[in-house]
Amino acid sequence: MGSRVVEISVKSPKKAASLDYRDMSIALRRGLEMLSGMGWKQYLASRFGKRAKVTLKVNCLGVPGIQTRKAVAYGIADLLVQAGLSESNVTIWDRQNDELVRAGFRLNYSSSGVRCFGTDTYGVGYESELMVNGEVGSLLSRILTRMSDFVISIPVLKDHILCGYTGTMKNFFGAINNPNKYHMNGCNPYILDLFSAPVIKNRVVLSILDGTFVQCNGGPSFNARWREEGRALYISEDPVSLDQAGYEKLEELRRSKGLLPLREEKRFPQYIFDAARPPYELGVAGESVETVREVVGL
Repeated sequence: MGSRVVEISVKSPKKAASLDYRDMSIALRRGLEMLSGMGWKQYLASRFGKRAKVTLKVNCLGVPGIQTRKAVAYGIADLLVQAGLSESNVTIWDRQNDELVRAGFRLNYSSSGVRCFGTDTYGVGYESELMVNGEVGSLLSRILTRMSDFVISIPVLKDHILCGYTGTMKNFFGAINNPNKYHMNGCNPYILDLFSAPVIKNRVVLSILDGTFVQCNGGPSFNARWREEGRALYISEDPVSLDQAGYEKLEELRRSKGLLPLREEKRFPQYIFDAARPPYELGVAGESVETVREVVGL
């Protein structure tokens, strides 16, 4: 299961932007069952229990057009609650409240309902003690360190002008105070040094790559010219395998648009493949990654 990636394509008469959390819940249920080989509710209950604090790390940097869709985040939140978690133990989060609001999320700081807020919320912020791992030295979001027993990473599938592809491992640049320091050399080894820190690596047990829309060039900010409907979700417990699957999908879309491979643009995401090797060994890359696919009709 660790090196398996499930790709769920959503077939619906609705436009991709109109798919809601109920639609995504149906797709997610099937994806979790294909991933685990058991019922989705049984899987979530066995993975998270009923008392854990589970946070959902979204990516809203690309608002208004290439951010994690709220339907996906609220879809998995709904399934977690159905599996037995208290709503108040589920939190959707990112860097800034403003970005969450512009992405369509409902801020909720209360103890009632699924919570949603950014690290910049008053009283939250970053840790005061520097976390150092490899070549990274950063302050971590207190949502990660103090409010999360487990994290589900929910990035969006898109191009990155410097590192080629941004997915679940790079999603945690949105959990530190100084991501601007780590974009040299295709963000390598900085993505890996951050993600391999035990406080992140040990908490991120599931990743859901949102391919409702895909942007194959000009990222990470939104560029309407290069955004396409993808209508797919990619699910895995292995962040490296998931990022490899996302990268391969990105290259497929680039070819269809007549764009050069990222390697020829000197933007090949080498960090994905380095992540599978010592000293990181964060997951599996290469031909041993198993990708299973299914179309879900709504």
